[in-house]
Amino acid sequence: LVEELRPEKADILPSEREILLQVGGSEVIVSYNTLPESVESRLARACAKGIVNGPVKDELARRLSGLPDTIIAMRDESGKRLLLVDYKYSRSYSYLVQARFKALAYLYEFDANCVAIITPTPGEAGDADEEVEEQRGFYDAIRAYGGAEIRINSDGKIFAIVYVDPRRESVSSALKALRALVRLACQPGSR
Repeated sequence: LVEELRPEKADILPSEREILLQVGGSEVIVSYNTLPESVESRLARACAKGIVNGPVKDELARRLSGLPDTIIAMRDESGKRLLLVDYKYSRSYSYLVQARFKALAYLYEFDANCVAIITPTPGEAGDADEEVEEQRGFYDAIRAYGGAEIRINSDGKIFAIVYVDPRRESVSSALKALRALVRLACQPGSR
């Protein structure tokens, strides 16, 4: 991230889970397992009602809020961009299919521009149901590209899968894929 954005200044914020980067006229907050003040879950203002017996305390609904592993929030004169990242450490196709649901939910819940799953290249069949078997071909096909970016709709929402394998010979390709993700998510018009 730092190599791609080349910040002029960096500070650790009081939570010690957030880093503030100054990049030209932009402000970038990178948070780890915490929500920055500028990012809100749609569930923060949710109202919950029991199916049968009336209202449920609103704070109970707020407990359903997700927490992406890393949040990169960028604000500049063109507005705000939000990249959410969830890391997976399994090579299981089943686990990757489940991660897709979570990532797409984050895209909606936080009204993000881009959500990414960073994971090792899958290769373990595990307990595969029909849905996993149907999607397996896609996950195998994107190996040759280091992953994939999927444009969700005309609003420019992006779902990305980035394969990063923890092997010495994979470092160069992993860095290339991660830099591409940062450009895609944080620098509108750079592609």
